[in-house]
Amino acid sequence: MRSIIIEHLVNIGYKVFADRIEIDVDNKKFIRELHRSARESELRKMQSWIKNCLPIYLEYFADGAEIDPHKVEPYILCVSNKHEEGLFKMARLLWSLPYTRGFGRRMKFLVLDNHNRKLIGIIGIQSPPLDFPPRDKMFSYKEGCKTYLVNKTVDIYTLGAVPPYNMLIGGKLLALLAASKELRELYMNKYNDDLVAMTTTSAFGRSSLYNRLKYKDILIAEPIGYTVGYGTFHLDAIYDKAVEIAIQLGVPIANGFRAGPKPKWSNWVRILNGVGLPSQYLKHNISREAFLIRHIENLENYFSGLDTTPKYRHLYFQELVSWWKNRWMLPRSTRQTEWQKWKKEKIINQLILNQN
Repeated sequence: MRSIIIEHLVNIGYKVFADRIEIDVDNKKFIRELHRSARESELRKMQSWIKNCLPIYLEYFADGAEIDPHKVEPYILCVSNKHEEGLFKMARLLWSLPYTRGFGRRMKFLVLDNHNRKLIGIIGIQSPPLDFPPRDKMFSYKEGCKTYLVNKTVDIYTLGAVPPYNMLIGGKLLALLAASKELRELYMNKYNDDLVAMTTTSAFGRSSLYNRLKYKDILIAEPIGYTVGYGTFHLDAIYDKAVEIAIQLGVPIANGFRAGPKPKWSNWVRILNGVGLPSQYLKHNISREAFLIRHIENLENYFSGLDTTPKYRHLYFQELVSWWKNRWMLPRSTRQTEWQKWKKEKIINQLILNQN
């Protein structure tokens, strides 16, 4: 198992040392290829499901000819059944990052175009990490209350627009809607709890989606630093094989609900330690830009305990939509016309592998 792990890391471009691994973090092409490899590994596991379900869900994706920019009318739908769950999953598989299911408190949202009933994009939120340095360095939490306060926030684990709406800067619409009063209230009604802020990270280094994202004079997504680059995606391609061998070697492997919020991470720590490799091999060195989306105006005072009542921002869904249409979508629709040529059948080539 030890040799399999080292050989895999070398093959995908890492320099392997006794106590760490290293890559050229400035080589964006290499980093994208690394993500592509991890994504393809996940897609291979899901080919049977994709082939069975894509004919069902393809109709929810738009051709460019089915979009009239002036009549685009977004609405948000909270995923509540298996059919909607499947559509969310199919859309998420289009991303360049490997598929993740989220953990803890989870909510999934579909944003659709009421004009043509087609999918614009998705938003997924989950319980926040208890320790998140870019966030934690910003605030002084009331003594003894960090866990309680952090759990008044959520993490956006996936967000984006699907083609051809992504060509019309639909991603910025989804990011704006994450700050909306309506989405916040859907969460608060489900969990009977406050929601005071959201955090998220970019896919590749600096984010073009969140950077300088404003509604009028309000900065929606505040850049708060960079992650240090820990995770498991660079080992995903050999995970199943590693687990199989680890079980044979008697290494305890966690599965199911009792495995905790990050079972894959926990299992890799056990596997690496079990074969005499450092857990520092989980430091993949690919930093992501971190962002904070405030839902209250007095966030610092609320976290510190100076204020006990959150003062909510009220950014309304329809106002955010109108801002996005006039600020980004309509100008883009006339400057760039590739979206008009998009055919939904291209999604088949993106999701079904090894077609002849």
